[in-house]
Amino acid sequence: MAWTGLALARLYRQTKTHSYLSAALRVGNWVQVNTDDTRGAGGYTGGFDSNLTKLNWKSTEHNIDVYAFFTMLASLTGNSAWTTRAQHALGFIEAMWDSKYGFFWTGADTDGITINTSFIPEDCQSWSYLALKKSAYASSIDWAYANLAATDGQFSGVSFSNVDTTGVWFEGTGHMAAALKARNASGDPAKAAAY
Repeated sequence: MAWTGLALARLYRQTKTHSYLSAALRVGNWVQVNTDDTRGAGGYTGGFDSNLTKLNWKSTEHNIDVYAFFTMLASLTGNSAWTTRAQHALGFIEAMWDSKYGFFWTGADTDGITINTSFIPEDCQSWSYLALKKSAYASSIDWAYANLAATDGQFSGVSFSNVDTTGVWFEGTGHMAAALKARNASGDPAKAAAY
């Protein structure tokens, strides 16, 4: 839902066609009404499954998406409620930060509180930098670069998570290239170009 909302908001920003903004706001309101969560560090839940059963787990990556989407809605509408909602997602994202190891955990289990430590995905490492641009979390890019490196035949990049690094995840490798390019620290341009 957040990805669809982001696309609609971007369309509005580019075209000034109000139907796109109206649709983005409807999506944002749906996310707020149906996935807002106050358990643990707050944030937003996983939505619903195909049987319309509520999914009570929370994903760091999904909350990054919601943060970016709601921040964009706040910018487009001037409505501070969207800023407050974006901060609610940010609170969850920041609670998933592991300062000892320099990465973000995948999210929270179905109780909405217990951190899911079963795997460490790439997406919340690179997306976090792209969405937040906070130097305090920039080491997540380095963690993914060092720990998720994968080679599969002629392809090199990163895998989806630390559970299996035998294959290259092309989307995730694209995330990493974008994050490295955005961060632009020493050595980042060469790493991004290699990806």
